[in-house]
Amino acid sequence: MESTSWLPILLGSLLAPPGIIVIIALVGFFLQLRRSMAGAAILTFSIALLIGLSLPITGHQFLSSLESYARPAEPEPGMEDKSTAQAIIVLGAGRNADAPEYQGDTVNALTLERLRYAAQLQRKTGLPIIVSGGSPYQERSSEAELMKRVLVDDFHADVKLMEDKSRNTLENARYCRDLLQDTGIRQAYLVTQAWHMRRAVWSFQSYGIDVIPAATGFSTLSRENSSFVGYLPSALGMRMTGLAIRERVGYFWYSVVQGQQPLPPATTAQPTPAPEPTPEPTPAPARGKSRK
Repeated sequence: MESTSWLPILLGSLLAPPGIIVIIALVGFFLQLRRSMAGAAILTFSIALLIGLSLPITGHQFLSSLESYARPAEPEPGMEDKSTAQAIIVLGAGRNADAPEYQGDTVNALTLERLRYAAQLQRKTGLPIIVSGGSPYQERSSEAELMKRVLVDDFHADVKLMEDKSRNTLENARYCRDLLQDTGIRQAYLVTQAWHMRRAVWSFQSYGIDVIPAATGFSTLSRENSSFVGYLPSALGMRMTGLAIRERVGYFWYSVVQGQQPLPPATTAQPTPAPEPTPEPTPAPARGKSRK
């Protein structure tokens, strides 16, 4: 893989938990070997950081802060959908390699979540689906092939086009642009997780593709994690926090690689309310005639 592909992955792993916590703890440990007071303080801080970043409530806050560009594609009741989308683009998110129950590779849980929503969106709109995902590690089947198989076999959806060269979100946008050039498609719904939407929208806009956010997988708290359990350290909390930090690192890296300013923070987009009907003016009575 090119340096622009593995470097953000490495940075994300080091800056997100548990990587960043291990680094801080090691610094404190070596300072402690020299009997430095700073070493004990840094070790204490790393433990506090581990606890804080492992809370489900913390992970939820980190993820939800990324969802400013995310919204369901369909308008709410009483709202008007003014979109002119001509297709549904679904981005791959990885695979489960050598899944024994499927006798080979299949899509992972994140990709499956996107495919399910894309199939639902197609049933509502009748629009064709475009799947995007390559073989980042030279796998035999591209993510796009796996995605098409699941959409057709499991959701009985129709897949119009496959983009099977991309290895990351930025390449999703680049190769989708090439794929769409001769199709006449000018606007499309973009399906991905809500926390990933800002980076995805930015990537597609940077390649001149007009997309409408069609987010799924919003970061919501279960009743269990909304209770005191949400304030107990857990692997789930660590995973959510790490995912959010890696997403921010990836977004920053893309803006550096492309040399463009990132999208400014936005409030959650809402469908446009249908305008109130304008009452027709009452015609003035004609002269010499009475109004009935």
